[in-house]
Amino acid sequence: MDSTSQTAVFHGGVDLAAGVGDAVVAIGEGTVAFAGEQPDYGLLVVVNHAQGLQTRYAHLGAIAVQPGQVIGKGDRLGQVGQTGTPSLAQPHLHFEVRLNSPLGWIAQDPQGYFSMPSQLPVADGSPAARAQRLVPY
Repeated sequence: MDSTSQTAVFHGGVDLAAGVGDAVVAIGEGTVAFAGEQPDYGLLVVVNHAQGLQTRYAHLGAIAVQPGQVIGKGDRLGQVGQTGTPSLAQPHLHFEVRLNSPLGWIAQDPQGYFSMPSQLPVADGSPAARAQRLVPY
């Protein structure tokens, strides 16, 4: 649900509750394909991984990497912010996993590609979700 228009919209990733300034780290090794600003995503880092996988980290407040940079699991990509057009009013990391296909980059369920703690806070706009913090990957 879009918090501004209150309409249902496709959401290609997950919103993880976090605080402004929290570190955003890579879930795995790869090469930074994009690090900059895009209208809806705001400050965005895109990392290409092996086997045609790509991860996207959006609504950042600062970026700590450059396009072409090789990164490892746990390397700092930037920090949480509130840039772009987030679907929620509270600070969060918008995270996507995409798979390269003949049709382009197709959004995937992030839980199908790596182990997420069962209690990882998902930002949903509720007071309880607001109080939770993002657990480092």
